[in-house]
Amino acid sequence: MLALAMTGLMLGAVVSERHRLLRVLAESESRRRAVLNTARDGVLTIDARGRIQSINPAVEQLFGLPEGLLIGHDVREIVDGVPDLLARMSRITCPRAAETTTWELDAR
Repeated sequence: MLALAMTGLMLGAVVSERHRLLRVLAESESRRRAVLNTARDGVLTIDARGRIQSINPAVEQLFGLPEGLLIGHDVREIVDGVPDLLARMSRITCPRAAETTTWELDAR
């Protein structure tokens, strides 16, 4: 009976910690989104293949395209010179699945 009670308590603690971490993650994501949504510069994220994952409102204004037409598309479709840049980046680094590589591109 004691073992069952201890298991229940430990499971409860794990579930509580998971809920806490999910709440912290949601708050962090909310802050990140608020910062990006108010940025005057266009900010977009792409995956390793060059597919657009997220954009901020400034990107929509810069390219005159709504988010729905940009997300999932290849960044090469909207920014000149990116194919060569992406090829150079992939030669410089090859991140493992658990790592993230951040690059910054200033374009006009």
